[in-house]
Amino acid sequence: MNRTDSAGIVLSICVAVYNHRQYIEECLDSILNQKVNFPYEILVGNDCSTDGSEKVLDRYRDRVRVINRPENLGLCANMYDLFLQAGGKYVIEISGDDYYCDMGVLQKMVDFLEGHPEYFSVAGWMKFFNVREGTIRDDGAGKKPREYTLCDYLRTGNGLVMYGVMRNTFYQDRESNAYLGKGSRNNEEVKWYFYTLSKGKKYILPESVYVYRYVVSDNASNYNSTHSYLDTFQDYYADVRMMRKLFGKQYNFKPLMLKKSNDYCIRLSDSFRNIIKFLKIMKFGDAVSLFWYKCYLKVHHRQDPPKWSDPAYYIKG
Repeated sequence: MNRTDSAGIVLSICVAVYNHRQYIEECLDSILNQKVNFPYEILVGNDCSTDGSEKVLDRYRDRVRVINRPENLGLCANMYDLFLQAGGKYVIEISGDDYYCDMGVLQKMVDFLEGHPEYFSVAGWMKFFNVREGTIRDDGAGKKPREYTLCDYLRTGNGLVMYGVMRNTFYQDRESNAYLGKGSRNNEEVKWYFYTLSKGKKYILPESVYVYRYVVSDNASNYNSTHSYLDTFQDYYADVRMMRKLFGKQYNFKPLMLKKSNDYCIRLSDSFRNIIKFLKIMKFGDAVSLFWYKCYLKVHHRQDPPKWSDPAYYIKG
């Protein structure tokens, strides 16, 4: 379905697929089994998979619009193009190796946005499925409903939950959001959290609504299997620098940069060689800022500067 003939579609569900042959059926079935009372479309971006994913997707062509990429775009460009093609009033993204565990969640999230125009998006927590260990951790257990803002993200560097159901502004905003398809190829989080939260606050449901499949294997081609902590930091840092260049006159990215950098510095601290590589990735000024931030945390019992708690600190103009 193209944007020109998508009248009446309420929700576009965008599925990013790369070598998900083992998992894509469970993902698509969890979408098709949703209990909803509105028209929806499913867009699948198959990013030049080499494992036979295309053959599995062929079985769903009567219910799913499959876009087989002629060349590998990377996760970010694949996602961005799907969102530009989405014709629904609302839009949501899910990876082809994840799946919904609540068959009423899409109805619940759409109903929420219909009744709460003050929010841009609504999401829920996840169940973390560690495939290697065979364990599932429910991150939604005991949680209370809450809202989440751009200032919360810039302060903590933690998006808490995925993007959820959002108001579909992507095509309309395409002249100003093209950066979403750029930067690091396969780690979208910094730029996507920033964009979606800059459009408005998010409501977080007090429950887990989907299962995130965490795969780390020598034979796998997914991001967690092919990227080390050092690689992941390099992607995060490159995107923070890109966002700072684009929006640094409007927003303060310093806490986000320091929190992310410190987190990865700690993770890599078991290897002197990795620490040297880590510091070589950073610009000199950022490395100095990280050093002083670590000193501050040491002196102040791991507590961040009080000014970081003020939302006004993050808005420059």
